[in-house]
Amino acid sequence: MSLPDIIPYTVCLIAGTLVTVYGYGNWSWEIIVLICYALVGLQVAAIPTIDFTCAID
Repeated sequence: MSLPDIIPYTVCLIAGTLVTVYGYGNWSWEIIVLICYALVGLQVAAIPTIDFTCAID
């Protein structure tokens, strides 16, 4: 794996963060939890794993 593999996860992180910020003022909490935190939570496992793999290679 290489650093360009992080690009889709970074896009998900940015989208999830922006939708969360916008959603707190306009949407119900169910939408924020299901969509936004799912996108942001994906990064918790994916990005560090890819980074560690790149550091070892």
